[in-house]
Amino acid sequence: IEMWFKVDNKNITSRKQTLYEQGGTVRGLVIYVFGGYLYVGGWNEAESGWQGNWLSTNSIQNNTWHHVALTLSGGNSITNNALKGYLDGQQFGSASGSRLWSHPGDVRIAGHRDTKFHTGDYNNVQYYGGSIDEVRLWNSARSAAQIQAKKDTVLNGNESGLVAYYNFQNTVNDAQAQSNNDGILYGGPPYVSGPELSKMSSLSYTNTTVNLTSFSDNKLLVNGDLDISGSTFNGPGYLVVHGDLTIESNSNINGDIYILCSGSLNIQDSQIGANIDNPVVLYTKSNASYQNAIIYGMMISKGTSTQLENVNVYGAILNYSSIFTLNGNTDIVGSVVSRYSVNMTNDNCSITKGDIPDFVGLNTGLDYFIIPGSYVEF
Repeated sequence: IEMWFKVDNKNITSRKQTLYEQGGTVRGLVIYVFGGYLYVGGWNEAESGWQGNWLSTNSIQNNTWHHVALTLSGGNSITNNALKGYLDGQQFGSASGSRLWSHPGDVRIAGHRDTKFHTGDYNNVQYYGGSIDEVRLWNSARSAAQIQAKKDTVLNGNESGLVAYYNFQNTVNDAQAQSNNDGILYGGPPYVSGPELSKMSSLSYTNTTVNLTSFSDNKLLVNGDLDISGSTFNGPGYLVVHGDLTIESNSNINGDIYILCSGSLNIQDSQIGANIDNPVVLYTKSNASYQNAIIYGMMISKGTSTQLENVNVYGAILNYSSIFTLNGNTDIVGSVVSRYSVNMTNDNCSITKGDIPDFVGLNTGLDYFIIPGSYVEF
């Protein structure tokens, strides 16, 4: 069981602030906040005689997003290290336990009906004060490495072992693809912004490899500026930045990727696209600057300035910028369609007709009168 949570007041002792519970007082699992501590617990008083264990940590802060995970890997009898607790990807405790067998009790998030706490049974309805997001239920105990790898990632819903997934995107429906464990929302709580998952909306990637297929719908969505340095991005997928985008320091953006940027685009000392048959589509609504780069694909610029310096382009350029300048040793092999004239600052710059990627049938965001790859374009 795992989720993200942000508690308003962790120090409340007048009630247990339940994040998650299943089962009841005979057998079950629970995650809650009480008196400044985060607790995860489990028990089975029936088949195995497991009276229960509760693990706790006080390393939580008010009004701060934290990730919590509870894992249970128990057999028919009580064994050591069956119950484990994780906070922000790090294990904070383990204890003995057993399997639960089946139980008729409900599964509840941000509340409870009939559960068991470290202080004993507690079946009065209470409430949790705060926010909850990205609740996942798995049918096998996740390892520490698995928890760490996926906690900051929006899931696709078809991951192996995933049996329920509540991402709370204005719904309490189960986003897990193989079943239909939809929830019921009580009390009309408002939807608010969730945690900024680092693999969803990171502000920077440095010396790392990013596979866009690990994101929901293969889309990395960034609400703000994004800096990519010394990193490799693999497709297929989309990189969408609602802000400025900088790609530098020998980064490689491999093919079959759409890059959409609402702010300025700055690419230096990097390669975009793998080759002419494995290209990218680059789209920016603001100014674009390319320096010491290799580009395979289609560049679409709608800002006021597009400048290339020491750049090799293999593919096509569609330019709407009134300032369109080629500097240094810049060579374009393929096709250029521009609303304004191009300023070639020296004899080392060239535009040569050549092959362009096969974009036929793909939605590249072009105006209707441009048909990439056709003789009309030339």
